[in-house]
Amino acid sequence: MNKFSPLILLLTTVFTVQVSAQEVLIDLDAIKRMENDLFFLSSDSLKGRKPGTLEADVVRDMIAGRMLSLGIEPLGENGYFQKFPVPEYAAIDYDATKLSVGRAQLQGHVDFYPTSISATKGSAEAKTLYVGYGITTEDGSYDDFEGLDVDGAITVMNVSSPDGIHPHSVYAAYHSLNQRVAKMVEKGAKAVLLINPDGTASDTQ
Repeated sequence: MNKFSPLILLLTTVFTVQVSAQEVLIDLDAIKRMENDLFFLSSDSLKGRKPGTLEADVVRDMIAGRMLSLGIEPLGENGYFQKFPVPEYAAIDYDATKLSVGRAQLQGHVDFYPTSISATKGSAEAKTLYVGYGITTEDGSYDDFEGLDVDGAITVMNVSSPDGIHPHSVYAAYHSLNQRVAKMVEKGAKAVLLINPDGTASDTQ
């Protein structure tokens, strides 16, 4: 018996693979509708659609009407609408806003910037305590506060996360600055300084 015959048979066998192209139908009407919506929402007449303005209400009603026409079930507090807080940017009086580190007096809008979650008034003086990213995962697998006593300190927190700020971050559920700062206030922090040394997060987040 020729022990090489199975190999020869394998090499000489021809496999036929049939490939068929599937026709893709393009809805030109849908493309035109999206184009019209895009031009309308970005038009100068809507003035940026700032929350609380008449222009924002126009867009709100347009979207609600579109959802109604598509038969989408309303799940909001009032039909398709639901209230939620929107932080406002306020004018900062830098003459009255001071920050000193040791003997160094830092200059507002140059060395530091108050955020939208900053207190409107008040002062704090204490030693600083670096708390990493200020993140504690629910399962306890990561904890920046392990071994730290935040009570009475001015905490210094990195605004990024252990793997950066992006949609696929393992820590995406903990990216909210509001929640991280609130957690430190609960732990007794007198104030919170936010830093972005890694450059992996937006300074305006």
